[in-house]
Amino acid sequence: MRSSLILMFLVISNFSFIYSENSSPDSLKSKEKDFIILPFAYYTSDTSFAFGIFAQYKFDEEDMIFGNALYTLKNQFMFLGITDKKLGKTVFHNTLKIKDYFSEVYGTGNTTSLDDRIKYRYFQVDNRIEAGRKLNENTVFSAVINNFIHAPEQSGKYTDLMSVAYSNEDTQFTNGIGASLKFSNVTRKFFRDGFYYKSLYLFYPSAFGNIDGFSVIDTETAYFKSIRESAFNTLLSARFTTGDPHPEKLSYIGGSSVMRGYPEKRFLDRSMISIQTQYDIRVYKKISACLFVSAGDVFNEIDDLSLKNTKFGYGAGLLYDFKGLNMRFDVATSPEKEIQIIIIGLRAF
Repeated sequence: MRSSLILMFLVISNFSFIYSENSSPDSLKSKEKDFIILPFAYYTSDTSFAFGIFAQYKFDEEDMIFGNALYTLKNQFMFLGITDKKLGKTVFHNTLKIKDYFSEVYGTGNTTSLDDRIKYRYFQVDNRIEAGRKLNENTVFSAVINNFIHAPEQSGKYTDLMSVAYSNEDTQFTNGIGASLKFSNVTRKFFRDGFYYKSLYLFYPSAFGNIDGFSVIDTETAYFKSIRESAFNTLLSARFTTGDPHPEKLSYIGGSSVMRGYPEKRFLDRSMISIQTQYDIRVYKKISACLFVSAGDVFNEIDDLSLKNTKFGYGAGLLYDFKGLNMRFDVATSPEKEIQIIIIGLRAF
């Protein structure tokens, strides 16, 4: 285990306009309008002490604004904001990520070594807007815009070697345009049922920024099946890039959602495919425990895929639904035997 972690929940501040004590533990359907603030802190040898908040405001059962901000004593800052809003048949989604942070890179390909780990620092803004219409009750077609700005550290202890080699611009930026198609009939119960599919295409013309042009195709297919006080969840993910993608827009496995058990961006290449299955079981009311396993790989060409190079991750965790805010605590590992601890306010999928 590379780093020890102590989790310390400091304060739970809940501002409820309407709250029903009689709601079923399985039901997320209510007319509540809840504003939740959940401060937290933890320590690792990588980040020193870190302080943050989860915040969420729910307009109704489908519409919300979610925010997660984190600051560490190593002068790192990260913000994630998600907005979902529906007005009749019009659907709006926004994901905003802001980082003044450092990360790790091991090189590209599916045979890189942990011993080649290099830390790098950067400032980054990644904003994706999806606005569209419901084609029917379960299907949404949207236009998509992605604004991306990346300012690599050009010199110093944490030089961003891949981005500096990719472009000599002090600030690298591009804007992508495209479309997405989403189908979902997944129930909004604590243990969900149904089918989910999303496909997204983005084209980043060289004329829309100061880096080369490239394209991204990203797809997800998920199936959820509840069985009394438990559920099986399965997600198939695939991502493909063409052209000359920015290093931060390459496909990867590892992190808090795709291939838990590996560090974020542990394996990096043009394309990725993975499958993961999770079994959830109720512990108490809206607290569930889970076991999960995943398999996948990254590749430059489809011929690079082989059973020999397939990566596996596995682990266990807890999920606590605090008035619609999904607090997730996972401990995951892989054949590389490093322990990954994940604390986040969103489900894995």
